[in-house]
Amino acid sequence: MTGRSRRFGFVALLLASACSQPVLGPSPTDPPPSTTTTTAATTSTLETAEAVARFEACLADRGIDIEPIPFDASGRPRLELVMRGFDFSAPETADALTACAEPLSAGALRLDGSPELRERVEEALAAFSRCVRAHGAPGFPDPAAGFDGVGGPFPADEIPHSDPDLGPAVSVCGERLR
Repeated sequence: MTGRSRRFGFVALLLASACSQPVLGPSPTDPPPSTTTTTAATTSTLETAEAVARFEACLADRGIDIEPIPFDASGRPRLELVMRGFDFSAPETADALTACAEPLSAGALRLDGSPELRERVEEALAAFSRCVRAHGAPGFPDPAAGFDGVGGPFPADEIPHSDPDLGPAVSVCGERLR
């Protein structure tokens, strides 16, 4: 995956995190729940916690300090809570986020557990595509059909990387995601 397509993948990760439903339960700053009822649930929680720890460590290695990422009651990382002040247009921030997003894009933010969340993310990705096209990159694709939170949300071979208006359009539309 190219750096640019990973950057779009990171946008999807933020969307997935920002679209998580409010939770009526433990505080988002509580540690992730430990699950012992089934091996699959335990593995999922541990994989997510490990992916988040790797993401945080990678950012720290690149000089980007963030607070520990909290989890909601269902064990999903709340990225939007620690990234509110980030300047996503700063090259060093964008490069660090692009380099560090891989552990999260490998499935830590899977959408297959909640049809409502998946629908909200799909709607937000579609709105992002429309926004990018409206801001000067008419060839920007719609989200990949069936995006489940793993990998990139947009078909990488359809992203018009050579369009000089793509970067500014993504910056404008990314700001609207906050």
